Amino acid sequence: MTRSEYERTLDLFAQQLVNALGFAPKKRLLYEMKASSDAVARIAFGGRIDPRGYFAFNFGVSLLFPALSQWLDHEAEQQHPAVGSPVHLLRENNFFTEWRFSNATDLEALRGEISINLTSYAVPFVERYSDLSTLRKAVTPSDPKAWIDLGLNQDSRICLLAVIQWVQGDKGEALQTLADACAERKMTSPQRRVDIERLQRRLAEDRS
Repeated sequence: MTRSEYERTLDLFAQQLVNALGFAPKKRLLYEMKASSDAVARIAFGGRIDPRGYFAFNFGVSLLFPALSQWLDHEAEQQHPAVGSPVHLLRENNFFTEWRFSNATDLEALRGEISINLTSYAVPFVERYSDLSTLRKAVTPSDPKAWIDLGLNQDSRICLLAVIQWVQGDKGEALQTLADACAERKMTSPQRRVDIERLQRRLAEDRS
């Protein structure tokens, strides 16, 4: 099969699984659901053709917050998830695996295992973090252990925290969060401060 044929076969299969959870197709291999008043949940499948003659694939889960996107996204016409993770990083052992298939029959044999991964890892992720106040609590600690499964680094965590503070009305606190982060990074590479300083300017301009 060609890559397009593999993806079409996987898409038809994945739709059956995610539709049962309330997700609808956004485009091929990408599915969305209104998770809360704050968030849109996404499940995305992706993969590669292996030279040994099969298609290897995995999936990830993410959350998009429209109220945050106008501040976090550099391109206004595009909205990107604020947090997300490949499914293997949500497992207890973080062990990376790929499923593989050569035809639709192979996929059917994987139905139970993939369904378990969706309900055991993707759904709890959505339920846990789709509330903005809950997400704020998760990203407030500086210790990465508190937000390791959100797909963030220290710099993106700071930006996300500041924007949540901002949209929840704590504008002074948001600006202070960014100012403290800039001060902590004063002696580091300018690249470490680019996104934080850009957001700091945007919020300051909006406040004035």
